[in-house]
Amino acid sequence: MKQQHNISPPKWAIRFLRFYCRKEFLDEIEGDLLEVFNRNIKAQSGFRSKLTFVWSVFRFFKWSNIKRSNRLNFNSTTMLKSYFLITRRNLLKEKLYSLLNLSGLYIGFLCLILTAIYYQQQVSFDQHHSDVDNTYRFLTVDQESGHRSSSTGGPWAPRMASEFPEIKNFLRIGTFGTSIFQYKNERFYETEGVLADTSFFSIFKYDFKWGSPRTALVNPYDLVLSSALAKKYFGDQDPIGELINVNGKQLYKVTGVLDEDQLPSHIKVNFIATYDSDTRPQKDDWALQNYVSYLQLVPDTDKEAFKVNLIDFFAKNTPDNEFSKSAKFFDLEPLSQIHLYSSVNNEVPTIKRVLTFAFIGLLVLCISLVNYINLITARSTKRLKEIGVRKAIGARRIQLIFQFLAESFYICFIAFALALLSVKLVMPFYAYLVNEPLVFSFLDHWHMILALLGIAVLLSLLSGIYPAIILSSRQAMSLLSGREELIGSKQFFRKILIGFQFTISIALIIGTSFIQRQLYYISEKDLGFDQEQLMVISLNNSSFLADKESFAERLKQSPFIKSVALTGQSFGGGDWGMPVKFEGGDEPQNARFMSVDADFVSTLSLELLEGRNFFDQSQADQENSFIVNEKFVNQVGWTEVIGKSIGIPSWNPDGSYGWASGKIVGVVKDFNYRDLKTNLFPLVISNNVDYTNMLFVKIETGTLNQGLEFIGNEWAKAEENAPFNYYFLDDRLAQFYEPEQRLAKTTTVFGGIAIILACFGLFSLATFMAEQKMKEVSVRKVLGATTKQIFLLFGKPFILILLISAISAVPISFHFLGKWLSTFAYRIEISDNLIVAVLAIIITIAIAGLTVLYQSFRVIKANPVKFLRNE
Repeated sequence: MKQQHNISPPKWAIRFLRFYCRKEFLDEIEGDLLEVFNRNIKAQSGFRSKLTFVWSVFRFFKWSNIKRSNRLNFNSTTMLKSYFLITRRNLLKEKLYSLLNLSGLYIGFLCLILTAIYYQQQVSFDQHHSDVDNTYRFLTVDQESGHRSSSTGGPWAPRMASEFPEIKNFLRIGTFGTSIFQYKNERFYETEGVLADTSFFSIFKYDFKWGSPRTALVNPYDLVLSSALAKKYFGDQDPIGELINVNGKQLYKVTGVLDEDQLPSHIKVNFIATYDSDTRPQKDDWALQNYVSYLQLVPDTDKEAFKVNLIDFFAKNTPDNEFSKSAKFFDLEPLSQIHLYSSVNNEVPTIKRVLTFAFIGLLVLCISLVNYINLITARSTKRLKEIGVRKAIGARRIQLIFQFLAESFYICFIAFALALLSVKLVMPFYAYLVNEPLVFSFLDHWHMILALLGIAVLLSLLSGIYPAIILSSRQAMSLLSGREELIGSKQFFRKILIGFQFTISIALIIGTSFIQRQLYYISEKDLGFDQEQLMVISLNNSSFLADKESFAERLKQSPFIKSVALTGQSFGGGDWGMPVKFEGGDEPQNARFMSVDADFVSTLSLELLEGRNFFDQSQADQENSFIVNEKFVNQVGWTEVIGKSIGIPSWNPDGSYGWASGKIVGVVKDFNYRDLKTNLFPLVISNNVDYTNMLFVKIETGTLNQGLEFIGNEWAKAEENAPFNYYFLDDRLAQFYEPEQRLAKTTTVFGGIAIILACFGLFSLATFMAEQKMKEVSVRKVLGATTKQIFLLFGKPFILILLISAISAVPISFHFLGKWLSTFAYRIEISDNLIVAVLAIIITIAIAGLTVLYQSFRVIKANPVKFLRNE
């Protein structure tokens, strides 16, 4: 082969070798590679020789050949031990600031852990059920209004399953209703019961304490109990095979008991009976939609095509009448999304509440981390000489950064460990705030603990990096001479952090104040009827339901009872919706409907605007008379109302639908029989005692105990089987605002925590500025400065920070408050209650001002000689 001259190995490869190779190996390796290259160049082409050289350079890129950094040995256990010993010494030396540091971080990490537990539990609802990704709740959607409903007819699901091969399984669930359970001599009212198909436990996964899910709901009158209900009647004994009398009519056989600890599901059940236990003929009526249906589809089903096919299916199977056959679409709601996102049947999507609590918890965590940064940098002036000495004896900047990061990790780890160990002590209180039972176990939630630990490590690095970089950036001589200002004379960044803390804190306090104001407005608003000492008694399970009027008359004889009325609908959402035909109208109008007796208007002290009340014991009134509210009159547009004819749906004796017509005899002033989140509906009141099943009992003022005793005695005389059960209407209406009450308590608690943490940060900044300005203040005092002048010099920056924070917090809080208030049909106006925001700001600034005053008086009372004797 021809001799090749002036060919050298690639220069970049040689540079790379010299970059990574240890000094003690470099000469030998580089010499060997050059020697091999020169030998190869004589025997092969230049390109191949260069390629071989490059390959050899990369082959020597091994751990044993790589340079060791002489800047920092991260594996040095001695160095790490030294860092932790110094951290411990500093913590013990500055006990007050160590306590503030750990307390702030502890609160922040505790909020993080509690928020994570709550969030993880909420997003895990229904995720444990078998084939959850292919299970859906069946919905009907009104074509005109877009209203979505989960109510379905009893025959729908099995008929669909027989015609659509896409349906692998189905389940129907109906409400059992409040029932009387009797076992031996014990009788109690029980709620939250359901009727369900035998497929209930094949679609929903529940663990059993006794019995088997495969055989629990096989036969009519099989009954599965919750663990709490089983313990109530049978103690700790196995109740399988025991018989419970339900409503004094039928014996049900206990076939299963659910385990006490269940994974979360949107279905809340106290007991489950088989669907075939329902002997009412209505369950087979296509038009009566009293059940909720779940469909389990074959995987990879084209759901859109399936929903289109349902339209033809219902058009073919729906009976031909104008009430049961309306223009509808159909939808499938994923089981996994029901708890968080469903707004069906006036359900409130949980995701908003979950994100609100998570957001508030994360805000508190951010405030605690900001507070930690402020406290670390505020006390850093005490360590300037330590840093200077370390730099003077050869410590590099990366070593100092690592030291301060190690200290940050050490402090954060202690705070996180304390928060993790105490979470179970605080969890019941947090569960009360969010109104959800929380479950947490170190063994069952180890993956979440590891994730939180990783977050804690990341947060410790993020919160420690700023002080570490700042503290390590100064020159040794200036640090040792005492001339170095640590972060700049204006402390701009730290003031921004303090401002951020107080902006969030003031926004939370303003939000809490307005929430409380709205709740007060709701509690004091005139609902249009008298709800004081108004008792509600359900007659559904009483043996004298058919003789209810006689019972009501006996109650009226007592001097402790002011009046008694019969009604078929409870307040707060128990009214019916139906179309109403009216004189002169082409199309029916939607309205709500109530069945009452002649004493209803007087018992509730409703105001009659026109016409008259119903006549007592009048058969003509019961068949042909209606009272309407103002909203109905306004919707119809009549100027003359009394005597006008309207018609409501009714059942004919042959089972067909028809219209029951009657005259309007009176108009009552609008009254809020629902919660104040919803607007008033047009209302039609019928004097039809046959459809009433509860009593409204107005007790005389000052005779509550006597009235209760009298009613209880009369109930005992009339009813042997059903226990006396009642509630007061004002208590029931107040329950509708429990979520808002919880939100108010939560924002109050977290707002208070935020203020405390913000004051920690303010205290640190005030302390730092006091130390920085002590010589300046001493000189001014010597030259004759007054206490007022010194206070203004020291307090003016803080006043400015608080004012800017307040100005920033107002639009933020008003934005979110506007969205929250929009969920109420009846609400306060923000513009009319600005004094609430002003008071909240004044209170917050006053609390912060006390923190600044403490440091101000320290500065004012300091002896100037102490700080000027070395000058």
